[in-house]
Amino acid sequence: MVKEYYDPEVKYMLWDDFQIRHIDDLKLKVKGYSDDECKEFDTTEDILQFYPNFKDFIEQFFAEEELVNSSTRLNYLSNYADTKTYSVVATEQLTGRLHVNENLFKPSPKVMEVLHNATYEDVYLYDLTREDELAVEISKREEISTDHILIHSGSSDVIKTVMSLVLNKGDTVLISAPSWNYYKSIVELKMAKAEYYDVVPGKNSYEFDVSGLMSKARAVSPRIIIITTPHNPTGAVISASDLETIIKENPSSLVIVDEAYLGFSEQKFDVRHLLAAYSNVVFSRTFSKLYGLAGIRVGYGLCAPMAKQVFRLDVNPFRVNNISRKMAVAALRDEKYYKGLLKDITESRNFFINEMNSISGVKAFDSAANFVFIHFSENTDVQALKDYLAQNGYLVRLWTEGSRLAMRVTLDRKETMEKVVALMKEFLEK
Repeated sequence: MVKEYYDPEVKYMLWDDFQIRHIDDLKLKVKGYSDDECKEFDTTEDILQFYPNFKDFIEQFFAEEELVNSSTRLNYLSNYADTKTYSVVATEQLTGRLHVNENLFKPSPKVMEVLHNATYEDVYLYDLTREDELAVEISKREEISTDHILIHSGSSDVIKTVMSLVLNKGDTVLISAPSWNYYKSIVELKMAKAEYYDVVPGKNSYEFDVSGLMSKARAVSPRIIIITTPHNPTGAVISASDLETIIKENPSSLVIVDEAYLGFSEQKFDVRHLLAAYSNVVFSRTFSKLYGLAGIRVGYGLCAPMAKQVFRLDVNPFRVNNISRKMAVAALRDEKYYKGLLKDITESRNFFINEMNSISGVKAFDSAANFVFIHFSENTDVQALKDYLAQNGYLVRLWTEGSRLAMRVTLDRKETMEKVVALMKEFLEK
């Protein structure tokens, strides 16, 4: 007789996570299916492309929901009935997390010293000092006034604040394809429209189609243009001259430069020049990636002083928490540690790319970030490969490009990437 029980954590758990947790108890047999037999649907739009009549079910479902909830529905939120929430996939796994672009090399030990030395005042007092210590530290490094620096709780919040205040209903936002879906979720929240320009595969790396971007901008007159560099998910970078051309020739558009992966390569823009020469650009940065501080939620924006005053309208009147900002300052000051970390990441990245490219039917693209984007031959079951890696403790992310499934793999230390390469080869050689 099977004993039934209820575990509240299971409600939010993916089947892969549940199977990994009970891998010794749940013995599974693997059966492969071709792409014609098995499809993966990540969004409602994916289902509709495969089965257009699914819209009838959706309409019926929401009609029934509206009937059931008509007496209690919140009319003041009716404008957002069709708005989708951006969310990340929950996982209980603490190792093998090669799917969310965390810095798996860990932050500077000096960051942890801040925690150990925290005082009661750090906890119970608001920081009401005239200057924000973190903004001052950034100011020294960028050689710009703190009037240009907007401290926020992560770069995602910088982007959301800027887009929320700039966008109006019906405006157009120009986003790269492929791209981080978070941008589109904000566009939908503001009842605006998303248009796309391409980031395309070149010989060894992905490249920004700048001429295509400029052509699309002329056609749709976007309120906002988003440039993610290094680019997620491909690791591509845009040149300084191309970026300045986009800013200069689109004076009616706000150009948001998302630099979340800044520091994983030698590429860096002359931010001081761009902010002095143009008022229609905002840079968004984070301490989550290079500095490995994703858990404490700190980021910042760089923009014109007048723009900062407006963006502050959407920011909490009290600063990002005291301890988080002190940890960010400690990270900025430990340049020696992060120089060594960058050396280790570069070594791991070069090793992984070279090893993957030694496998027949595999193309790993050069990257300026802490992840690598990979194409496989048409006869490769990429979904099955992802599942095989998960069964062995490593989570990766798949991206759909037209009819192709590509894979993005976050970098860990070389010894971990050696294990991932071995598993990849083992699967692909079957």
